[in-house]
Amino acid sequence: MERGSIVSWEKKEGDQLNEGDLLCEIETDKATMGFETPEEGYLAKILIQGGTKDVPVGQLLCIIVPDRAA
Repeated sequence: MERGSIVSWEKKEGDQLNEGDLLCEIETDKATMGFETPEEGYLAKILIQGGTKDVPVGQLLCIIVPDRAA
């Protein structure tokens, strides 16, 4: 897989995240899969909006911070 599309975000900016939470749905040429939160914290900013196509693998999708004040 070299590229994928962000189908939808399951969390919104400001949401508290626990490791393993479903963060967004990503569609490739072969399947649609969930992308899980890699760590605990808060979703500070979504950088790639839902519906965006042809996002390269490795592209930063969002910013997660350890606490709301960050």
